[in-house]
Amino acid sequence: MCPLTYILADIVANLVTTLLGMVGLVIVGWLLYRVHFEGHLIEVILAVIFSGLATYSIGYLIAGVAPSARAAQVVGMVIFYPMMFLSGASIPIEILPDSVRRVADFLPLTYVVRLLRGLWFGDSWGGHLLETGVLAGVLLVCSALAARFFRWKS
Repeated sequence: MCPLTYILADIVANLVTTLLGMVGLVIVGWLLYRVHFEGHLIEVILAVIFSGLATYSIGYLIAGVAPSARAAQVVGMVIFYPMMFLSGASIPIEILPDSVRRVADFLPLTYVVRLLRGLWFGDSWGGHLLETGVLAGVLLVCSALAARFFRWKS
């Protein structure tokens, strides 16, 4: 199997899983908490896909530079779990201390949260050019580095 075929299949499978997870999360939120949606569905779906690709590129970069799959998993957890708690993805960033908010400005997931939250509440993409630019930069830089360091072992 060609490495590109494997990588594309992995990305598509992860995107489908991500989208199904988001649909499940929204359904549970609506049923249990009566969550309101004020945005445009297609824009939010595109933002989820875009954000997912940017995040996956970080994972592929980690996989490309880590000496083993086990090491990549550990590095990924060390990076993503703190990022999840500091970015506003689990705890609202507004209630975090100013020092943590300043650190959060350096985390890619903070820009994912800002973009998705904004589009969810009806903002336009034009109102989130910083978030889009940061995530596009992460996607391009991490993808290029991942491609450079990727080692295919059969």
